[in-house]
Amino acid sequence: MNAMKSPELSLHHLTMLAAHPLALIDATAAGGFEYCGIRIVPPMATDAVVDVVGNPALVREIDQRLRATGVRLLDIEAIWLQPTTDVPQLVPALEVGKRLGARHVLAVGFDTDLARLARTARLLPGEHL
Repeated sequence: MNAMKSPELSLHHLTMLAAHPLALIDATAAGGFEYCGIRIVPPMATDAVVDVVGNPALVREIDQRLRATGVRLLDIEAIWLQPTTDVPQLVPALEVGKRLGARHVLAVGFDTDLARLARTARLLPGEHL
């Protein structure tokens, strides 16, 4: 009889929106999840997130916590592609995601002009993840 492989699960930051990234990693490990997604880009200018991108010491601490717990970073979330999105400003966040081992970026199209949305999405540099 073939044993079925259990699904790999991810705990995403939106589920625990107020959690500090380190607490999210700890909750991920405690819950038996293999992956987590960390919110490092505020979707809207008025949204607050822990400043991971501008804090190299915290990036190192997150990396150490991921390694210590065995949790892997599935994605960074969530980049909202809006009419005013300045893609070059996203590069540092993408680089942090890559440094931490993220496999994906969760992006949300938030622009009613679909042609502009497509142009913005094409500008995202794929080599960063």
